[in-house]
Amino acid sequence: DLALQAHIAATLTNTTHYLESLALEVLEKETAFSQTGQVNEPLQSKKEESENITGMEHLNTKLLGLLYPRDRRMSEVTNLLQSSIPVTINLTQRPEVSDHDFIEEQEKHLQALSTRTMALPVARGMLTLRSLPC
Repeated sequence: DLALQAHIAATLTNTTHYLESLALEVLEKETAFSQTGQVNEPLQSKKEESENITGMEHLNTKLLGLLYPRDRRMSEVTNLLQSSIPVTINLTQRPEVSDHDFIEEQEKHLQALSTRTMALPVARGMLTLRSLPC
């Protein structure tokens, strides 16, 4: 009975410590809304940091990594929904494809990319719905 009570007390202490560390991590984590640029920083480091800011940093937390250590879906979703990187169209015409077929292929590719680009705000809203940056 005493061993069980000691185990429960240790579990509660560990759980409390873990939750406190998560709360501190959330409070200390820099997000797009809490980041402030310093005047003395070099221009390149500011540029590199601004390229990494997506506005979705608060979604990829330590808790998510602890619960699902091998699951990379959240990072893949944030990469897909990153609207700060321009979309480029890179098509090369193969020798066996005629000019008319290549133009049709370009149009199909452009339509697919434009549909994806137009869906980005809705998908990003779906991902960040009811998630608050801390």
